[in-house]
Amino acid sequence: MKSSLSSVDRSRGFTLLEALIALAISGVALSICAGFLVDAARVTFVSEEKLNINGDIRNLTNELLDLGRSADRFYVYDSYSSAVYAPSSGVYGDARLGDGQSGDFLVLVFEGASTSSFSGYPVTEMVGIYRDADSSNEGPVKMWHLQTVSSSEEYLTPEEIMPTLSEIATVEAKSNPSPSDPLTLDTIVELAEGQANGNLFYNFKDRSVMVNGKIIHGNDAKMITDTYNMTIKPRGGQN
Repeated sequence: MKSSLSSVDRSRGFTLLEALIALAISGVALSICAGFLVDAARVTFVSEEKLNINGDIRNLTNELLDLGRSADRFYVYDSYSSAVYAPSSGVYGDARLGDGQSGDFLVLVFEGASTSSFSGYPVTEMVGIYRDADSSNEGPVKMWHLQTVSSSEEYLTPEEIMPTLSEIATVEAKSNPSPSDPLTLDTIVELAEGQANGNLFYNFKDRSVMVNGKIIHGNDAKMITDTYNMTIKPRGGQN
């Protein structure tokens, strides 16, 4: 009778060894599931960031192709601040970069028909595309569009016509900018790194602009990148 009860009691539960084995199996199963979840999260992150990069590339390509084909002239500068005023001489246009030089600021100039009153062609609108890089050589690519040039400025140099840094800052600070504003500002690439001697735009023989950069998305732990190359050729080159 005593032996029978002991047998029944043992059949009602797990021994310590059985419990430890079950815990070990559960731990292995959980670690496998966690690994699958981490891998799935990593794949999802990479896929999303690659889609974002492709979106940036499409956006930049569309903007540059449309504007480059219709622009009459282009100018490349080392940076936005150097274009507005050349510290070396104080002469407008002194900061323009020539054949074989690269910079982070591209200006596209659009002209109207010539008149008998002035020599040359009046500037009707301008577009500036610049990379706002930090010390690590990474930064967003922004584009301002001066859609209307006043009649009092249309025969001035591009450096005199282009908006100042303070004017750009004012536009950037607007909470509800309108697309119809005379001056607009957009960020067309979230983060980029220049590849042409550390810069984004390369002047090729004063006839075309080579855009060579690296598009970046993600963070320091998981950074996804893709290179970007294209050439635009405004009708009049740099003159």
